[in-house]
Amino acid sequence: EAEERVEKVGDSEVIFKVVTRAKFSQYFTLRQFPHDEHMLSIRITSNIPTVIPPEPGASASSSASLRLRLVEDASKANVMRAHHFFMARDTWELSPHLTVERWLSDASSSGSGKQYPHFHWSFELRRKPSFFHWNVSIPIFVLMSLSFAAFALEEVSDRVAVNLTLLLTSVAYKL
Repeated sequence: EAEERVEKVGDSEVIFKVVTRAKFSQYFTLRQFPHDEHMLSIRITSNIPTVIPPEPGASASSSASLRLRLVEDASKANVMRAHHFFMARDTWELSPHLTVERWLSDASSSGSGKQYPHFHWSFELRRKPSFFHWNVSIPIFVLMSLSFAAFALEEVSDRVAVNLTLLLTSVAYKL
């Protein structure tokens, strides 16, 4: 979703403001679960070149080329507002540090030979391992440790019944 607004400042400057609300997804690797960290990023690219030459046949007063810059509005919070709307706060932690990079594209890589401005925001997302330890690992460990209580029983059928009950309990708990 984007909300656009144009403001004219003087004769030579126009401010075009865009407020964007976005949802993004990313594939996570589970190699270090539950101690994994992921870098999430948002990249914005303008489709308007940084230098816009004057139109052919324009008057002398308007013959200067226009310059475009992407500028972050420092007076408003950007990605940091995600903390208020982040749905998985109990299992994930958003890093308060935000990295912002701004650069111009290479003119030789453009078919028109022009440069385009880019913005790149990135922040770190860390899983809270304590949530998984307290809610998954420890309860399953306790349930499986109770299976050793079956050795106190003399009859084999009772041992099998206790172990089967604990196995079904652990499966039901995981579900």
